[in-house]
Amino acid sequence: MGCVRNCISAGTFTNRLYMNAPNDQVYRKYQGLVFQSRYRITDNWSVNGQDTVQLQNYGDYEGEGSNTPGSTSAIGNYPEAFDTARTFPFGDLQNFERNRLRLWSIYNWQMGSRGALSVSGLLRVDSGLAYSLAAKNVPLTSTQTAILTAAGYPDQPGPQTVFFTGARGDQNFAGYGVFDMSINYDVPVFRSLKPWVKFDVYNLLNNEKLIAWSTTVTPNKATPVDNLGLPTGYTPSSTFGTATGNTVTNLNNSNINTFPLAFAGAQPGGRTFRVSVGFRF
Repeated sequence: MGCVRNCISAGTFTNRLYMNAPNDQVYRKYQGLVFQSRYRITDNWSVNGQDTVQLQNYGDYEGEGSNTPGSTSAIGNYPEAFDTARTFPFGDLQNFERNRLRLWSIYNWQMGSRGALSVSGLLRVDSGLAYSLAAKNVPLTSTQTAILTAAGYPDQPGPQTVFFTGARGDQNFAGYGVFDMSINYDVPVFRSLKPWVKFDVYNLLNNEKLIAWSTTVTPNKATPVDNLGLPTGYTPSSTFGTATGNTVTNLNNSNINTFPLAFAGAQPGGRTFRVSVGFRF
C-alpha cells in the first residue's frame, strides 16, 4: 500500500498486521491418559508404576520456542503464494509420543546401628517421537514470485519450509527401553548426623540403540512440481538416517538425543555410572 501523510510520501510498502490467528488457521489439540499405581508387597518393599498414553497431539502449529514469547508464525502471511498442505500441514506435532512408561521398585533394609540400605530398579520405556520429512530455507519459485507480483505485494517473504509427504509428523523415530539401578546406604554417627553414599547405574544392560537420526532432505528438482512450482519429491542427505552427533534437529525441534539418555547433561548412549556422597543432619 502507499501512504502520504503531511505531504510526505512514505512510498509503497506491505501493511503488516499482528493479531491472533483464527482457530481454523492455527490449531493444536491434545488428549491423553495417565495411569498410576502403587503396591506394597511388604512393609519394606514397594512397586510403583506410571504410564502416559497420548491419544492426540495434533495440529499445524508447534508453538513458541524456549524463551521466545514474542515470536510469530508465518501462518496466514502471503496466502496467495503458499499452499497450507505443503507449508503448514496438519498432523502429529514434534513432541508426540504414543507411550511413556515408568515402572520402579524399592527395597529397604533397616539395620539399626549399622544404618539403612535401599536398592531400587527403574524400567524406562519410551515410544519414538514423531518427525516430518521437510526441507527448510527453500527459495521461492518463479511461480510464487509471479503470484506475489500480480497480487501487488511490493516485497516478498524469505525462504520457506516445504513438506513432502503430505502430513506433519507422519514419520517416527525408534522407541526404546532401558533399566536403571540405584543403591543407597547411610549410617547414623551422632544423633541425627548420617553420612550417606549413593551409587547409580543408568542403562544397566548397555542399550546403545540408535533412537533418532538425521532427517535432512532437499527438494529433488527432477521430480514433478505442484501448482506453485515446488518439487513434490525429495533427496535425502548423505547423513540421512545416521547419528550426526549427540543431538539432531528436525524443523524447529533441536537437541533430540540420538541414543538413550541417562539423565540431563549426561553423554547419550551406553551404560553410565554416578556416585554421590553427603551428610544428613
